[in-house]
Amino acid sequence: LSRGLGDVYKRQELLCALYQKLQELDPEGRRICELIMEGKSERDIASTLGISRNTYTYRRDKLLRVLREQLGMYI
Repeated sequence: LSRGLGDVYKRQELLCALYQKLQELDPEGRRICELIMEGKSERDIASTLGISRNTYTYRRDKLLRVLREQLGMYI
């Protein structure tokens, strides 16, 4: 039972840290994350942002790399 609770607390801690990092993002980075979480395609996200698909994938990959680095202790 305690192991299960430990897992729940770890997940909760990760979610809190992720939420905090998302709040710290610039508006475009936050919007990219929102659109990804909505399940939008690369093409749809690029169109919504008014940028090319290649530009979108570059910015997304850079954003995700930064989040992974900042949240590495939780993942």
